[in-house]
Amino acid sequence: PIALREGVFEATRAIIDAQERTGVKVVPVLFDFHILNSIRQEGGALTGEHPEFFTEEGRKSLVEIFRPWMQEYASQFELIDLFNEPENVSPEPDAKVLYNPDVLLFLGSFADLAHQYNGSITVGINKPENVYRYQEIIQPELGDVYSVHFYGVSPGRLPNAGELGVGNAPVRITEIGAKSQGDVIAFMQEAWEKGYTGISFWPQDGFTYE
Repeated sequence: PIALREGVFEATRAIIDAQERTGVKVVPVLFDFHILNSIRQEGGALTGEHPEFFTEEGRKSLVEIFRPWMQEYASQFELIDLFNEPENVSPEPDAKVLYNPDVLLFLGSFADLAHQYNGSITVGINKPENVYRYQEIIQPELGDVYSVHFYGVSPGRLPNAGELGVGNAPVRITEIGAKSQGDVIAFMQEAWEKGYTGISFWPQDGFTYE
């Protein structure tokens, strides 16, 4: 790609308009781990496996492609989620791209870009034991927030936010599966009591009411 399509800007403006009308805060997600997790079929299109974006040259080029978007919109969102579950990347062996250092360098480049335009960022971290890995990416003093996902966990079993290895930095639960409406209520109360700054639900564990 050499530039973002105009439709990306139109869609973003529509999201910001919706935020302003409803008061509901939206967290846009820029990349998903499938960008570096083999080719797969989505609808009628093949997607995924772009190791070229994670080389030094590719990373710098992609940052410049996103610069106009960040310049216009970064400060208009409370948070921008740079990457959903980067720990789940699984590039082909001949890609010569690794989670560490290449994916972390990619995240750092986009975090720097967002910060240049007064944006605050997060990263959707797949497991609580991985939160500490992102201390060079997340900068709470710039409004950044840690995000963590929980699946297969029951109410009463969440760790305290202060036990995740990032001190008193703000941590949100941005994906958690609930098996019932009662679990939704219980998780909300537990998240508050254990120091998380927010919670969002995902229906992966079978309950779709949320």
